[in-house]
Amino acid sequence: MHEEEFEILKANIGNLISPNGFFSTSKDLNVALIFAGEDDFENKSILFEIRLDPTKIKNKTIVGAPIENFSRFPEEKEVLFSIGTTFRIENIMYDVKLKIWRVSLTLTDDGLEHVQQHVNSMRKDLAETNPTRLFGKLLIDMGQYLRAERYYELILNSLPKNHEDFPSLYHGLEYTHYVRGNYTQALKYDKVAYEIRKQTLPENHLDIARSSLNLGCDYIRNGDHKTAMELLMEALRIRQQNYSEQDHVNIAIVCAAIGDNYIHLCDYENAFNFLTKALEMFKRVLPSEHAKIASTLIKIGNLWEKQGFYDRALEQYHSAHSMAVKIMPSEHPTLQKYFERIIYIHIMLRIINSSNRALAQRIVRPILTVTRAEIGTDAEAGSVASGNDAFSKKEHAEESRWARRHDAEQIAKYRAERSSGNRQTTAQGTLQQRLGALEAEKRRIEQEIEQIKRQQC
Repeated sequence: MHEEEFEILKANIGNLISPNGFFSTSKDLNVALIFAGEDDFENKSILFEIRLDPTKIKNKTIVGAPIENFSRFPEEKEVLFSIGTTFRIENIMYDVKLKIWRVSLTLTDDGLEHVQQHVNSMRKDLAETNPTRLFGKLLIDMGQYLRAERYYELILNSLPKNHEDFPSLYHGLEYTHYVRGNYTQALKYDKVAYEIRKQTLPENHLDIARSSLNLGCDYIRNGDHKTAMELLMEALRIRQQNYSEQDHVNIAIVCAAIGDNYIHLCDYENAFNFLTKALEMFKRVLPSEHAKIASTLIKIGNLWEKQGFYDRALEQYHSAHSMAVKIMPSEHPTLQKYFERIIYIHIMLRIINSSNRALAQRIVRPILTVTRAEIGTDAEAGSVASGNDAFSKKEHAEESRWARRHDAEQIAKYRAERSSGNRQTTAQGTLQQRLGALEAEKRRIEQEIEQIKRQQC
C-alpha cells in the first residue's frame, strides 16, 4: 500500500472501510505474508487481520466464503468476501518480529446500507452499459483514458463494420478524446454514432437519446450552442417518454447538460432551473456522495462564478471537491481539475479586493483555465496527471480544508514549506514549480493593475 494511503488508514482507526471489489483473503498466515511483500521507498507492507463473529452480524447479505475447494490453488486456503462488505479498523501496529504493519479489522454490518446504495448504483449503471463497451467504461471511470482508447480501437478493428455495437464503441472512443481536449475528433466520432442510430433505430429509441446527448455536449464544447440545445432537448424528450418514473438518473444527466449549455448562452435563470432540477433529482436517486452530484455542483459553481458571485462559487467548488476526494481514486484527474477551480477563485477574490472586478477577470482568467487538453495518462504506470501535477487523496483533503481559511499566496507558501522535507516526489516538485509560476504571474498582474491605476490618475 502506498504510504500516503496508509497514513489515511492510520488516521481512521475506529472508522469503517469497504473494499471497492471482491476481497480475497487467506486463512494461512504464511500465505498472507507472501502476498504482503516487503517495504520499499513509497509502499508499506501491510497484513490485514480480520476478526469475524457471526453472532454479531445481523444482515445475512454479507458473504465471506472459503473457496479452497473450488480454487486452482487450494493450498492458499482462500476466503473471498463479496462486494459491499464493510470492516471496522480496530488497531494498527508495527510487528517488529515480522517487520510488517498489522491492521486489525472486524467484520461488521454497520454502514452497510450506505455501501449498498453505491453497489446498487454501480450495478444499475453497468447493467445499462453496452457489454462490449463495459471494460472500456471501467477504465474511463478509473481515469485510464489511453488504455480505454486502445481497448476501443482494438474492439472496433476486430468487429465487422455493420456490427450493432459500433455506435457504443464510437461513443467510448469519443470520450477518451474529449477528456484530453481533442474536441474536433470527439465530435467526429459522436457524429458517426448518432447518424448510424438515427438511420437504424426507431425515432424514440433510448440509444438515440444517448447519442444526441453525447453529440449535444460536443457542440457545447465547440461553441455551437444552438445545435447543442436542439440535440439535448431531443435527448430529454426521448428519455421522458421512455422512463415511466419522474425521477431517473438519465433524465437528470440531460438536465445538467442543458443547464450547462444555458450558462454559455448567458441565460442564467434557465441554467439555474435546470441545474437545480438535476441536482435534486440526483440526490433522490443516487447515494449521497456520487460523482454525478459532484459534477453538478461544479456546474452550479460555474454559474455563480459567471455572474460574479465568487463566494457562492467557492462554496460549490469546495463541496464538489470534498465529495470527489471520498469517492474517486487518488490519482483521478478530476480531483486536480476541481482543486484548481478553488485556487482560481481564491486568486480572483484576492485581486478583486484590491482592484476593479472586470479588470481582474480580464487579466486573471487565462491563468487557471483548466482545459482537458492538459490531462494526460501514463498508461504503463497507471497513474494520471493533469498538467504534470499529481495530488494524493490525503493532500487534496488537507489542502481543501486549509484553502478555506487562506488565500492563494499563502497556499503556495504552505506547499513550499511542506515540500521542503526530506521526501519530495517528482510530481510534487513539478507542482511547486507551477505554483511558483502562478505566484509570479499574480505579482505581474498586481503590478499591471497598479500601473493602470496610475495612468487613470
